[in-house]
Amino acid sequence: MIQQSGYSYRVLESKTDIGISFARIRDIALGKRAPVRLSEFIAICQACRQDPVSTLRRIIQRAETIKAPPAPAINADDEQARIEETLRRVQQGDMTIVADHDPLKQQYIDHGDGDDPA
Repeated sequence: MIQQSGYSYRVLESKTDIGISFARIRDIALGKRAPVRLSEFIAICQACRQDPVSTLRRIIQRAETIKAPPAPAINADDEQARIEETLRRVQQGDMTIVADHDPLKQQYIDHGDGDDPA
């Protein structure tokens, strides 16, 4: 939609009334970083003179036609397969690494994180 509008990222920046930066509009258009927020989606639709509801319907229809590849079967004991699956998901953008250091790591290892069933 952004490319089809014919507007540059700078023009869209000035047309959105919620202060979406040039860099954020570029990232949204290129599918980088965090997914678009609802407020950003609506503002960009309005700036591009598109109805947000019908645009969202088209997105949903297109998403329904995309068939995801089946997830590979992973043996719980196969550590290498789990590592490869995690790397694949990170590379596809299905997951991100949030932190590489947690001061409570040992506590989680010793006692769990509280999500374990009673």
